[in-house]
This record gives sequence, structure tokens and C-alpha cells, in this order.
Amino acid sequence: MNYVITIDKEHNGDAWWTAYNATLHPDPRARDIQRVDSIMSQVRNNKSAVIPGDELDVFIEWAESLPGWNDGPEHAPHPLLISEWDES
Repeated sequence: MNYVITIDKEHNGDAWWTAYNATLHPDPRARDIQRVDSIMSQVRNNKSAVIPGDELDVFIEWAESLPGWNDGPEHAPHPLLISEWDES
């Protein structure tokens, strides 16, 4: 199964994006996802990216490790939305 990652436009915190932008290279834990830079580039430029299910747990662990992951309002706690990708 694949998942789509999109920017949550209702998340109003900047801390996560600031932390992400401050890292020139992905966290070593994210090296298990060889495409993390490509994924995040797609998310930033295209507003979404598709990630294989076998990379999802590591991607989420990496994303959660940056400050600000849980800093959004109750209805939009995270800067990224992750949902199952409907290939049809």
C-alpha cells in the first residue's frame, strides 16, 4: 500500500518547518528512506508526495523527531497529513 503526504494548510505552527529547513541533510534515522529529500521536495513544490508503505514508519519517526511536530491546533496538530493513496 502507498501513502500520500500533503501539507496541512490549517497547521499554523512554523517550528517544524524551521527545523526542517535548518537541516541541510536528513537526520541519520531517515537514511533508511533513501528518497527523503526527494519526498520533502515534492511535498514543498507539488504540495504532495507518494511514499511506499514500507517506508512510512521510518518517515513518520523522522518527521516526529523534529521540533514542532505536535504544535498545531487541535484540528490540525501536524504540519503534514498522511493518508492512504487511492490509486484508482
